[in-house]
Amino acid sequence: NYDGTNPSPATFDAVIHLNGTSYSTEMDAGGQQALVDYVAAGGGYMHGEWNAYQFSNGQMTAMRDLILYDRSSGSEGTVTCTLVPGMENHPVVANVPLVFSFQAGRNDGLAHVFAVDPVEVLATDDHGNDAVVIRELGNARLVGFNHAGNYSGYNTLSDVEVQQMYIDAVLWVADIDEDLDGWSPMDGDCDDTDPTAYPGAPEVCD
Repeated sequence: NYDGTNPSPATFDAVIHLNGTSYSTEMDAGGQQALVDYVAAGGGYMHGEWNAYQFSNGQMTAMRDLILYDRSSGSEGTVTCTLVPGMENHPVVANVPLVFSFQAGRNDGLAHVFAVDPVEVLATDDHGNDAVVIRELGNARLVGFNHAGNYSGYNTLSDVEVQQMYIDAVLWVADIDEDLDGWSPMDGDCDDTDPTAYPGAPEVCD
């Protein structure tokens, strides 16, 4: 029933779109447009599944740029994720093991191929699917997970590794720069309350 006003996303640093039980219901057109406009303005957006499921069934079509997966089918059970070599230090997955497992329903499929601002894959699962993906779209950052939250009785969102990824994904997509020095904590700012402290700042005698 999200229509873009209940509430408006405009004042938020990040939106987490959980869709584990509402996958059979189309989102109001106003809600879709509000999220598209929010991302266009630089807002951070995260989604799980079944967004790709809905898109493949002709729903949420206005949100193609925000839905980071294509879908071939779906399955459920144990999901074992492996970080992609070279991506281990990305902020979204830097605090989880190189290999970890949890129970979930999931989207079977790969990251969608966009002509510009391509998706990057941070982790794959043991069934050959892209499990954690990111996209930098203009000034916005997006994260997609191929699991479907607490779908069908799975307590996926209680898993500590899944929780850690959500925490770190929020920090990354929000990219908050509190002291407006051009560097956020995710960029390496060690004190985001002091605009004179940032990576590469001049050393001063203190």
